[in-house]
Parts: sequence; C-alpha cells; structure tokens
Amino acid sequence: MPENASGGSSSSSSLLIRSKNPRRCQAENPLKLLSEFAGPALNDFAANEALKVENLAAFVEMSDHWIRGKVALVMQNGILDRIDFEAAKASALVFGINLETQANGEKVALVLPEKKAELKKLLRFLDEDYFQSVLSSTPHLSNSKRRV
Repeated sequence: MPENASGGSSSSSSLLIRSKNPRRCQAENPLKLLSEFAGPALNDFAANEALKVENLAAFVEMSDHWIRGKVALVMQNGILDRIDFEAAKASALVFGINLETQANGEKVALVLPEKKAELKKLLRFLDEDYFQSVLSSTPHLSNSKRRV
C-alpha cells in the first residue's frame, strides 16, 4: 500500500490518517459534509404546499446525490405548480407509479413515498423521464430531454 503525505497508508476505499497514536483512524467522509449543504434545499422542497412529507428527517437522510439532483430539477422546472395530481394519477399508473394524494386545505398535495425506490420512480415521473411510445403505447424511460 502506498504511503501518503502524512506518513500513513492510504487505499482507494477509505482515507486513513496516522496520528501520534500508532493506531490508524478513519477520516470523516468529505462527501457526507457536502450533504449538509443540501439540507436547506431539501427542506424547501418538502415545505412546498403541493407536497406532503410524512417524515422530513427520513426524507433528508435517504436523499442521496441522485435524489438531490432530481429534486433540484423538479424545483427548477416548476412542475409542482403546473400539474394536477388527480389528473396525473392515470398517467402515472401506466408506468407502475401510484400517486398518493392528500387534501391540503383547498388544494391537493402529493404524498412523497417513504421507500427510496418508490421516491426515485416518483421523482423520475415528476421530471418527465417517462414517455409512452406513439406507435405501440409501450412505456419507456428516457435518458434525454431533447425536444423533437
């Protein structure tokens, strides 16, 4: 294993630092620190009146890089302000997504799933990553937002 500048050993899987103590200790993951900056953005997303988040702490905890990116895209395109969730339920079912809604005053709010896989499917739906083939009506997952 190669030696790093601090005199300790390093590997690709973790950062090890040797201090005066002969025992090695693992440094804090710098990517975890970056997630602290995403907290306020996730809180803003969850506070949107078009959404209902049952457990905010769990939502923030499970929000990995991919989820944070999709949340940013959904917020950026403003789909939550333009979509009628009751009307979108039928479209979502085509792709195997069950949109759960709940009354929020006079409006209807979309309940965010508590399971990570379901949340990812919902965020893909809100970011319009799904489409249905015109010829065969086959549902597809898109990797492009290029307009035709």
